[in-house]
Amino acid sequence: MASHIGSHSWNTGLELHLVFDLDRRHLQVLAVRLTFDMRQKAESDSDRELGALTPPLDTDNPPEMLTRMAVGYLKVLTSPDGIALYRAMVAGAPHFPELAANFFENGPGRATQHLADFLRLQKQRGKLAVGDATRDAAQFLGAVRGDLHLIAVLNARPPSKRQVDTAAKAAVETYCAGRA
Repeated sequence: MASHIGSHSWNTGLELHLVFDLDRRHLQVLAVRLTFDMRQKAESDSDRELGALTPPLDTDNPPEMLTRMAVGYLKVLTSPDGIALYRAMVAGAPHFPELAANFFENGPGRATQHLADFLRLQKQRGKLAVGDATRDAAQFLGAVRGDLHLIAVLNARPPSKRQVDTAAKAAVETYCAGRA
């Protein structure tokens, strides 16, 4: 017996309905209906994500800039639209692999590359000891997300400002301590 167990509508007109077969041993997505161009929504959210990670390159205080970037990144990821889009991408990926690949390339992949560019520049200026900038960027963003993103996705509530600030600060301190 199939059951409609989830829906989300965005202000932009994107609407997602998930229907699962609850009688199976493992939940299985039976239908995903999109009433808006999902690619456009994914690209719009990736632009917000990138905005959070596009620092002024001439900063004199990389740890402070990394903290600002980390806070902005977490705010985007754990916003109601960010959570809903992430859920939609995870649920829809098996059915829309090209869309999922596009989402990754234009969202998390672009964010990692922008941060890697920032880290390379800071290395050139002698402000940060950076190993492989792309790997460092990916690891840094993973540390920033920590459990807060997963908790927000599973609980459908964003973290508090204090939780975001604490997670961002801890990720920056850990990254910078490892690069001293």
